[in-house]
Amino acid sequence: AHHLGFCVSRGGGSGKSYHREPPAPDVLVHAIPRHRVAFVEVPKSASTRTQGIMKRWGAQTMEVTRFVSMLGGRSGRSGWFVFTFLREPLSHWVSGVKQASGLGMWGTPQCHGYASRPACAPGSAARQKLNTQQRQRAHSASVAQAAAAFERYMAALGWGKRPSDASWERRPAMSRPGTFLNRHTDPQARRLLIFVGEGGGCEGPDAWLLEMDMVGRLEHYAEDFRELARKLEARGQLPQGSVQLPEQKELSTSTKGKPRAHVGDYCSGPHEVICGAMKRFNATMARRVCEFIQLDLTCLGDYYPEVPACRGLL
Repeated sequence: AHHLGFCVSRGGGSGKSYHREPPAPDVLVHAIPRHRVAFVEVPKSASTRTQGIMKRWGAQTMEVTRFVSMLGGRSGRSGWFVFTFLREPLSHWVSGVKQASGLGMWGTPQCHGYASRPACAPGSAARQKLNTQQRQRAHSASVAQAAAAFERYMAALGWGKRPSDASWERRPAMSRPGTFLNRHTDPQARRLLIFVGEGGGCEGPDAWLLEMDMVGRLEHYAEDFRELARKLEARGQLPQGSVQLPEQKELSTSTKGKPRAHVGDYCSGPHEVICGAMKRFNATMARRVCEFIQLDLTCLGDYYPEVPACRGLL
């Protein structure tokens, strides 16, 4: 098994134990009960591609609480093969920001991961209109304007439990610090600290950490997915069906070249304004980013032992 338990005792680097906290409220599990195989989804880590393969294998998509209830306890865990895929922590955060920032940087009422609003329904006319407005604002902004917007965005960006205040969904995302939450920017480990109580819930004094049987990495996606298939075949749990496994060239992310020593070095592609703002980050802003992903830096050290851009900032 791949162990994340040591980060619980370390408190995620914040002096706080995560041992008794419930998992993030929108963690999804794609499970195949017949074969006892489950994929814990981590957004921005090839999750869409992986869940597509799982769907063709006959997986059911469910919230993590339902999956935990299905297990019921330690005896129910026996025989299940649970896996996930991760991404280098800072690369993951930058990718998540590029997807979420159109909904968060510009200070208008937002859609975000833990709220349900009619205007946020994917594919709806209201959502398309909102997306168009946000893209227009982003493309018309100067890098200096984007840098200032990023300051406000970083002050509001948070992760953790959804506030119980009923008016929270109606607030603009930037209305107060820590209220803009988005599943794409959450620390990855936040979605993997899943505890199972003997009563079938996610809490309780007897709750135990659901360990992953395999943790793949986006940077070696094709190689790791083929290793996953080999492991399942050896255990007699590989689902049958015509599923083309990914080719190495399709989803692998190159790790060659110069070390990325600054947050801005992780940003490229058709997000010139956002990337320009990141490249202007001073040490204070860079430290905020590294503090935000500190849970991943603590918990995922076995997979990503060093993030050069955060060296000396924490």
